[in-house]
Amino acid sequence: MKLSTATVVLAIGLLAGCGSSRPQAGGSRPATLRVKQVMVPGSLYFEGSYSYVRVEREGREVAKVKLEDSRAELRLDEGSYRLISFQRPCDSNCGYLDPPMDQCDLPVDVAPDKLVTATVRLSPGKGCTIALADGD
Repeated sequence: MKLSTATVVLAIGLLAGCGSSRPQAGGSRPATLRVKQVMVPGSLYFEGSYSYVRVEREGREVAKVKLEDSRAELRLDEGSYRLISFQRPCDSNCGYLDPPMDQCDLPVDVAPDKLVTATVRLSPGKGCTIALADGD
């Protein structure tokens, strides 16, 4: 029995649509980790500093960003991380930076499509703390 070209094309198209009737899992959107830093009143670095946050997962660096206007926003896959905040004080001028100091860290769990806000309270020369909040 001979099949016309149109019949063959139609059959291939129908067969291509066959398969699992389960919906395919779509990739979930990443979580958002929003970081803001506030200085404890009355404290500062005499020559200035740059602020950074690093995110690690299972001891490996996932991201490291310099805070711009004391803020950063990162997109992360679902999971458990460690958020680390640290400063690089300027040495004479900000063309030369001292080693990282005033470091603090906190575990962070993120879920798809969720926003987690981390607030870093920095007291130069005395360290920092991190507090988390869910939502906007």
